[in-house]
Amino acid sequence: MRLRHAIAGLILASFSVGPALAYPDKPVRVLVGLPPGTTVDLVARLVANHLSEKLKQPFIVENKVGAQGLIAAKEVAASAPNGYTLHLAGSIAAMNSTMKEGADIAEQFTYISLVRRSPTFLAMSTKRGFNTFGDLIAFGKKNPGVLNYGSIAKSLELYTVSINKAAGLDAVHVAFRGSGDASAALSAGDIDYYLDSANVIETVASRGEAKLIASTGAKRSADRPNVPSLPEIGLPGLDLVITYGLVAAKGTPDDIVKMLAEGVREFAGTKNAAEKFLGMGQGAPVSSTPEEFRTQVAAEIKTIEEAAKFIGFERQ
Repeated sequence: MRLRHAIAGLILASFSVGPALAYPDKPVRVLVGLPPGTTVDLVARLVANHLSEKLKQPFIVENKVGAQGLIAAKEVAASAPNGYTLHLAGSIAAMNSTMKEGADIAEQFTYISLVRRSPTFLAMSTKRGFNTFGDLIAFGKKNPGVLNYGSIAKSLELYTVSINKAAGLDAVHVAFRGSGDASAALSAGDIDYYLDSANVIETVASRGEAKLIASTGAKRSADRPNVPSLPEIGLPGLDLVITYGLVAAKGTPDDIVKMLAEGVREFAGTKNAAEKFLGMGQGAPVSSTPEEFRTQVAAEIKTIEEAAKFIGFERQ
C-alpha cells in the first residue's frame, strides 16, 4: 500500500513539474508590433537568436503590424499562458494610456525583463539663432504660442509636453510620420525642437542646421556620454526614457518566466549585444526583474497620463 501511494505521488509530481522542466519543447513565437527593420524588430531578433542558442529551440520573430503595436500586444495577451507566445514590446505605456482599445493592456501581461532602457534626444533648430535651450525657453516665455515643436510618435509628443510643462513653454504641436519629415522641418526652421534618436539629430547638426541639446533621461546616456541630461540643462525631475521588454500572457508560470529572464540577463551581458545596441544608438542593453519592469511601465504611464491631462488629450 505504501509503495502504491509512493508511486502515485511520483506520477502526480511528474505531471505538475514536467511541462515546466521540458520548456521549451517546440518553437517559440516572439511577436513584434512594428515592421521588419525597425529598431524594436532588430532588438527582438537579437534577443530571439540568443534565446534560441541558450534554450535549444527556435525563437521565431513574427511582425504583427498595425494599430501602433496593439495588434501584436492583444494577440499575446489573449494567448495561452505557456511561454510559447512572447512579445518584445516597445510601447506598452503609450498603448495603455493613449488608445481606447489599449486601455489597461499593461495589466494583461506577465512581465519578464526589460531589454532596453535608454533616453531619446532633444534637438533644437538653429534658424532662430538660439545658442542654448535656455535661450529658447526665454524666447518662448516672452512669446507664448510662437514656438513649434514636432513629434514622430504619440509617446514622444507627450514626453515633449512634459518638457514644455517643466520649462513653462506654450508651444504649438506639429505631428510627423517619421524622422525624415521631422528632421527636414527642423532643418528648415518649420519646427523649433523635437525628440528623436541621436543618429538622426547628429546628421542635421553636422550641417549646422540643428543642435543636439540633451538626452532625455535623468542621467547621461551610455552611448552619448558628452551630451548633458535634462536636469543638467535646467529641467530637473524628468526621466523620459524609451523602453523595450519581453512579456508573455498573464498567468505564465514563474519557472518559465525565470528561465526567460535569465536568458535576457545573459544576452544583456554579451559583447555582441553591447556593440549592436551602440551601433543602433540604443544605449546599452539592460535586463531586470519582472517587478522592476512592471514598475518602469507604471512610471511611464504616470508621466504620459499627466502630460495628456495637461494638454487635454483624450484616448483615441
